[in-house]
Amino acid sequence: MRNRKQEKGLTVNVIAGSHVVFFGLNLAAAKRPGFRGFGLKRFDHQEGETVWHKGMKTFQETEPHPAKGEMFSTRHHPVQSFQWADYAVYPGRKYTYTIVALYGDPTDLDPKIEMKVDITPEVPTGPGHSAFFNRGSVATQEYARRFQNEKPSVAGQGAYDWLSRGLLEALVEFLGQAKTGWSVHGAVYEFQWPAALDAVKAAHQRGAKVKILFDDIAGATGPRKSNRKAIEAAEIKGLCKGRASGKLMHNKFFVLSKNGKPVSVWTGSTNLSENGIFGHSNLGHIVEDQDVAQAFLDYWDRLNDDPKVGADYRDANMEATPAPPDPWEAVTSVVFCPRGTQLDALEWYADVASKAKKGLFMTFAFGMHKSFKSVYAG
Repeated sequence: MRNRKQEKGLTVNVIAGSHVVFFGLNLAAAKRPGFRGFGLKRFDHQEGETVWHKGMKTFQETEPHPAKGEMFSTRHHPVQSFQWADYAVYPGRKYTYTIVALYGDPTDLDPKIEMKVDITPEVPTGPGHSAFFNRGSVATQEYARRFQNEKPSVAGQGAYDWLSRGLLEALVEFLGQAKTGWSVHGAVYEFQWPAALDAVKAAHQRGAKVKILFDDIAGATGPRKSNRKAIEAAEIKGLCKGRASGKLMHNKFFVLSKNGKPVSVWTGSTNLSENGIFGHSNLGHIVEDQDVAQAFLDYWDRLNDDPKVGADYRDANMEATPAPPDPWEAVTSVVFCPRGTQLDALEWYADVASKAKKGLFMTFAFGMHKSFKSVYAG
């Protein structure tokens, strides 16, 4: 959800995710003399509670010796930045923020300009698509304050729950649907966190047919040893099959089928390990679409033969999931990698990027392909 307001020379642009609200703040040049910073106040409509946001920076005149980690109200120690974020909101709950431009003597700040803006964070679940993001490493400062900077294994289950922010719980609930008459087909790279393996085991115990492929590739690096140890500890060796060909099996998905028909898939970036769920910034994405689920199940079938990553394997991915056509009209399309020597998928993505008019935001894990360099250069 987005909301943008402009009053008396103050411009506020608010963007809400599911658990975070971001603020972009601007003040007209004529309003800047004597400006000391922004105060931010939040009203929670469900709780009926009003709180001032807090920060760590202070004015020496009013707080010359702040304690390490101490937080101070932005009403008296305003934000001297043109961006801010609230990381303590709940999905689907309405909030009203008051942004105050403060002026004058730090010991007696004058709130000359005030603006109210309403925002409601998105809910992570929706028709067809649901997305769950953990907190991960981006929340390190708040984690250090909240859990005394102890490792989660020392701080306890509350620390894991806070870092997961519903990501692990969503996977467990997704697999929790499987029972007699259902089947689960999973393909995973790191398969180690006990709660995830227990959810797979529980599906089997409820009568679902469960088959899991995992990275079992020999080498000095990789998750093979840790995967095998976790699978043995969970007592699910009979449900799992190692994939030994190739350099790594970097898949992270589960397909649910009901009465022999694929109905939904869990995918995304999350490895099922302590770092993947609680440390790295990751996503779990549920797609409730039979065609998409079928495409993932077909892909699982190709992986089940433990193919070497050669031309036949790459060509099969290209044939099964060609790059979307132009114009692209489907709600959701599936593109699997690795692919052959043709760059159809990359070129399609680059073409989509080249048509951006107002903003272009992309992430590149291991470098930017020349097709995108030309897009950004233009």
